[in-house]
Amino acid sequence: DVVIYGADSSSGNIRFYAGASTETARIRAGGGITFNGDTAAANALDDYEEGDWTPTVIATGGSPSIGYASQVGKYVKIGKMVTVWCRITLNSISGGSGDAKIEGLPVITENTEAMRGNSHVMLDQLSNNRRTASIQADPNGTTLTLIRDSGSTPSHAALPFSDITASTDVRFQYSYRVP
Repeated sequence: DVVIYGADSSSGNIRFYAGASTETARIRAGGGITFNGDTAAANALDDYEEGDWTPTVIATGGSPSIGYASQVGKYVKIGKMVTVWCRITLNSISGGSGDAKIEGLPVITENTEAMRGNSHVMLDQLSNNRRTASIQADPNGTTLTLIRDSGSTPSHAALPFSDITASTDVRFQYSYRVP
């Protein structure tokens, strides 16, 4: 049985109990939900959303003209964590130079170099037949840098935009923190 205590007269919280004295959930008057008697605002679940985003391939040097066969992006945001899924398939490309990036993340990334995540990316139809790379979020922005796989010795160098072809296919899932 769950007993709903109602609004706490001193704080305005709504508390839920299992049995006579064990608090299982609290809706905080200031926003967010806490569980199992936790009262800390920092631990409150205060945001959940999911939706679509439009991933775009960009180059750090010049503005390429790119045609897409598909551009699919999905995301879930829970608190300060965002997980994105992406699939991009190109069908034409001209221009562009420098490094290859993915632009359009649905929520701005945390502004820190030290806590940047890294995730595997499946790449197909690159000019040099690379099959894998990784990605890292650029701090305080909405872009991801593609990091090339250089064999047995990781170099953490950006993937050259010149490796992208008119039929490149990019797929990944990536999680990152937000401010």
